[in-house]
Amino acid sequence: MPIGGNSVSGLACEPCILEKQEQKIIRTPVPSVSRPFELIHSDVCGPISVPSFLGERYFLIYVDDYSRRVWVYFVKSKDSLEMTSVFQEYLA
Repeated sequence: MPIGGNSVSGLACEPCILEKQEQKIIRTPVPSVSRPFELIHSDVCGPISVPSFLGERYFLIYVDDYSRRVWVYFVKSKDSLEMTSVFQEYLA
């Protein structure tokens, strides 16, 4: 067999066998939304090593599943009071 082939002494190597196996794809139902703000995704990111000019080291992201519109809010800490006020601002 030529050098760089997929088998050694007539036996296929393990990565080759795994690559040729069928994969079962399990699809979970995706909730369908019919209007804006019906389903919102959010995440908190940070701390960021270099703070912003105002000293923020974290940011919150809100994504509307219907329109895919994104809102980003910068915050100085993950303090629950600050997070709550940002969420209230988003709801308004």
